[in-house]
Amino acid sequence: SPFTRDGYAFVEWNTRPDGHGHSFADGQEYSFSSDLTLYAQWSRAWHTVRFEPNGGTGYMRDQRESHPDELSPNAFTRDGFGFDGWNTSADGHGRAFEDGEVYSFSSDLTLYAQWRRGTHTVTFDANGGSNPTPASKVVTFGSAYGALATTSRAGHTFDGWFTAATG
Repeated sequence: SPFTRDGYAFVEWNTRPDGHGHSFADGQEYSFSSDLTLYAQWSRAWHTVRFEPNGGTGYMRDQRESHPDELSPNAFTRDGFGFDGWNTSADGHGRAFEDGEVYSFSSDLTLYAQWRRGTHTVTFDANGGSNPTPASKVVTFGSAYGALATTSRAGHTFDGWFTAATG
């Protein structure tokens, strides 16, 4: 059938609009021995979005819809990373989708979770010494930290940085 209807798939032709008449397959031959009106019969076109963790862990059920709807919210996690949306390509070079974005469900789709390394701020407290340089530093989880801050205190030898004031 050359006809289309958004959100629906063509099923067959029928002599009644409600589909309770005589059915004809698309392309079926007819003798043309009498006039005939045929009505297209439609069914909702269901399409599925499959969610892939792409290095993350957890489980997400496929989402199956026949009309535009919001994508299921992300349920995957990945240690040391924050969720950064969806993409049609695992490497992030496809079409990007935000979490909860409305999708047309006009075709099947696989979406891959996109991840960004988590960052943390380390703040240095000189604990009675001179102002540390730098006073704080943003670090990326899993990356080399680099040089720590420097500080001094008259009459004392610097012994290192600790997570408690008492060392």
